Amino acid sequence: ELPGEPETTDGFGLALAAGDWNGDGFDELAVGAPGEDLGAGVLHVLFGGASGLTPSGSAVLDDFLLGGFTEPGDRFGAAVAFGNLNGDAFDELLVGVPSEDLPVLGGGTLAEAGQIVIAYGHAGVPAIGLVQHLREDNLQGASEASDFFGATLAAGDFDGDAFDELVIGHPGENAVSGAFTVVGGSGDGVDISRRRRFASAFDGVPGSPPNGFALSLAAGDFDGDGFVDLGVGAPYATVDGVEFAGSAVVLPGALFADGFESEDSGYWQDSR
Repeated sequence: ELPGEPETTDGFGLALAAGDWNGDGFDELAVGAPGEDLGAGVLHVLFGGASGLTPSGSAVLDDFLLGGFTEPGDRFGAAVAFGNLNGDAFDELLVGVPSEDLPVLGGGTLAEAGQIVIAYGHAGVPAIGLVQHLREDNLQGASEASDFFGATLAAGDFDGDAFDELVIGHPGENAVSGAFTVVGGSGDGVDISRRRRFASAFDGVPGSPPNGFALSLAAGDFDGDGFVDLGVGAPYATVDGVEFAGSAVVLPGALFADGFESEDSGYWQDSR
């Protein structure tokens, strides 16, 4: 059994991901419980081995253990993914904290603006190594209340450079129109100089906002061209006049083969 006791509204299992965080050749299973501790949230990591998962050696992580502040309502672990951002033998653990309140210079806070945490993989896991926190205003755009930056996460090598890119959903952006940001990988890890933001309200996404665009994400090489493609859900989209009909679109990974410079506007494949 895992550490802790089941409690009402823990939300254990709301988010799941698998990846080899410690580089031993066996994948770990990360299980989010974002409702734990009055919604502060925790993440359980079960380590893989020759006999399968081993709950007895699991790690329990929270925002504080990864260099942040544990606060009720932050929902740490509401999204989780693994990706090899720096091309070594270890996957990085990616954790969304979408309801994090961010401080404002001069006073006040941006309620539920959100952030993500990157815990880099290494042989000494579960001991914590390099950790990065990213907010929307570290990348492209401004952090705003109710953006829910980090509500969804995905990773994959979209540009074919052997480093995974990081995809961060912020479905509350622009009054729930939604957006996501793709950030490049490199030998030093996430490269914030290589990023691109896609917003439902501005980038020609099929369906009428508010879409909840990027409320779900999936990465896979759908066309077999060697570039990972991105599927993006917009479950609140109005389609052909039908409210909340929903839509799913695909962004071909080859769009990024030129180093995130393409201005092609004809990339959406509507899968509604």
